Amino acid sequence: MDKANTTQVRRNAGAILLLFFGLTLAAIVAQTWWAIVQDKELTLASERENGLVAVRLLQEHASQTLQDAERKILSVTQAVQSNTDNMAQDEVQLRAFVHDKVLDDGAIKALQFINRDGVAWVTSRDFTPHHNDVSNRPDVKYLLLHPETLDSVIGHPFQSRYDSQWVMPVLRNLFDRQGKWLGLISADVRVSYFGAVYARAAKDNDATAALFANNGFVIVRSPFEARYVNRDISSSAVLQQLADGDAEGSFSHEDFLDDEKARLYTYRKIPGFPITTVYGRDLETILTPWKSRSQDRILFAAAIIALLGMLTFYLSYYVNKLHHNKTRLRESENKFIGLFQQSPLPLALLNVEKDYLIEANHVFLHQFGYEREELVRVPASHQQLWHTNDAHTAYHHLLHKHEVVEKMEVDLQHKDGSRITCLISSRMFSVGGQTMVIFSPLDITNQRLIENEIRDLNQELEQRVRNRTQKLEQTNQELAHTLHSLQDMQKDLIHAEKMAALGSLVTGVAHELNTPLGNSMTMVSSMVTDTQNLLRTMEERTLRRSELETFLSDGLDGANALVTNLARAAELVSSFKQVAVDQASNLARHFELRKVLEEMVLTSAPLYRNLNIKLEMHLQPEIYMYSYPGAVSQALSNFITNALNHGFENRDHGKMTLSCQLINDEEVEVVFTDDGCGIPIAHLGRVFDPFFTTKMGQGSNGLGMHIVYNQVTALLGGEIDIDSEEGVGTTVRMVLPLTAPALRQAQSEKLETVISADG
Repeated sequence: MDKANTTQVRRNAGAILLLFFGLTLAAIVAQTWWAIVQDKELTLASERENGLVAVRLLQEHASQTLQDAERKILSVTQAVQSNTDNMAQDEVQLRAFVHDKVLDDGAIKALQFINRDGVAWVTSRDFTPHHNDVSNRPDVKYLLLHPETLDSVIGHPFQSRYDSQWVMPVLRNLFDRQGKWLGLISADVRVSYFGAVYARAAKDNDATAALFANNGFVIVRSPFEARYVNRDISSSAVLQQLADGDAEGSFSHEDFLDDEKARLYTYRKIPGFPITTVYGRDLETILTPWKSRSQDRILFAAAIIALLGMLTFYLSYYVNKLHHNKTRLRESENKFIGLFQQSPLPLALLNVEKDYLIEANHVFLHQFGYEREELVRVPASHQQLWHTNDAHTAYHHLLHKHEVVEKMEVDLQHKDGSRITCLISSRMFSVGGQTMVIFSPLDITNQRLIENEIRDLNQELEQRVRNRTQKLEQTNQELAHTLHSLQDMQKDLIHAEKMAALGSLVTGVAHELNTPLGNSMTMVSSMVTDTQNLLRTMEERTLRRSELETFLSDGLDGANALVTNLARAAELVSSFKQVAVDQASNLARHFELRKVLEEMVLTSAPLYRNLNIKLEMHLQPEIYMYSYPGAVSQALSNFITNALNHGFENRDHGKMTLSCQLINDEEVEVVFTDDGCGIPIAHLGRVFDPFFTTKMGQGSNGLGMHIVYNQVTALLGGEIDIDSEEGVGTTVRMVLPLTAPALRQAQSEKLETVISADG
């Protein structure tokens, strides 16, 4: 029956382990899938934000260019309307007004006056004025048929007849000061002016940028191809979607603008003009980092699942082994009971707390003439086993003191009242939370009757002296070994604490170095790109003085930024290098106290820089010490770490203060304070105790302040005390000699050696 129960328990344990593994596996898979989905959404959201920034810049450029064209048209209109002559009868004078308004403008290629018959007088700085019949252009037809239209109209792009350059017309009706319709005035905007800007925006990110009219034709698309200019896209479903949408937004499409890749587009409508600008990036490129991260997450989850499977397997193995050991233990218990009962020595089990016999073997019962029921579970006060109560008391005193009794000679009593001299041997042990004793009274009555009572007494005393001497020597050896082990453990713990502090410093300094080095890489990349663009412009012989000046100005700014960032990185590396050497080697050297404290504060700054916690320093300069800077740095590191982990726990702000000053010619005072939550009075007296911490099991081992206390008092030869008030803060004060005692002694011995040699 017991074997069947054991098998069932083992099966139940296996089922529970499998259930635990299954639930944990499901949780890991679900969490990994959720993280991948969330990461993809965040990646696309970030790309949308970046795209909106780019498209806003493109929209601003296009809006400014179109507004310049309108202002050019309005300047002609105002000049015409300010003239008192009859402009309707003098087309030559109208052409002169138009010619006078033509300037060397990078965006506006030409101005056109179009008479009511659709004949245009084209004026430009690039070619000589000439006539051109434009009556067949849709935009011109519309305004000639609707002279009452007062708003500007954006026309379809077309190629200039003079040099085949693509231009986009901006037209509106022209009236004289009496309101009589004179014809049309048109400003032709260079499409290449948009294309250059859009090409720069698209090139850096392998993107597509485009400008198109809301009624369905493309103005410019980058990468630029002439076949895309004036492309009809009026049948695209995207146009209807954008027409019904917000002023700006995003959408995904696989073949918008005849693109061969699925892209994520962001768009923005130009206020005041029926034009929209779009910016799109390849979805495959956008999601490549996400796919890499997802693969890493899946691999990590697979590793965790594999580790979990291994742990489950080993746990199942050890559970089975535990059940097996339990069965063997039960068998051993049965064997022990058999040996106990069949032993040739008198044996009994005692319950120490309740002071009664739990069990006695047959030899024991026969020796004292009792039946089992007369002794087992009967309190000692109701038994007649002990000859005197003093012997009973002495036995229990010795047993509780040493947990073992070896051959204690005691007079016990037979059931018939006769005295029995016994040598009692006992061992105390615990079973199931109960303290028990194995009790063996060996009858030596006949031996003691033969021996001389006085000689027996002397021998017994001598034996006791030898036993106690042997135990004392053994105890001393064990204490010496324990002391040596504790000293080795203390050295290991101090080394581990230093390495842990250095690990924290490495993490913080690495995080702090990331910003200046990242900024430097960004600036260098930008300078390389600008230099390549300048070289390309020089090779094309289109370099302008303004572009060269801009390049030199940007290069100087970039160089200054590089110097600042690299100087910051060098300062961090230098400070960390000195602190790491001091803490790792713990060597003595001459140093200025303020410099050591400032370097430690600088390397510890990443721990609280983003926590709205400040550290103020009031450090007296030119305090020179010959001591151990590593111990000083480690003490300050512990103060800062304890303030952040304990004093400012669950707080979003705080202040720490560090000061040092000479108090006499041989000592310096270092004070560290914080305005955190303080230390309870019950804990204040135990701050320097080893292994005392309020966060045991949460990353703290309770050795930090104990190691600081030992190094300050022993290595540095100083004093340290701590004062705190709950709700107000904590103050730690160190008084240190300018020269460590061990170093002062070494200097004295060296001086005595020199004097002796000279003598």
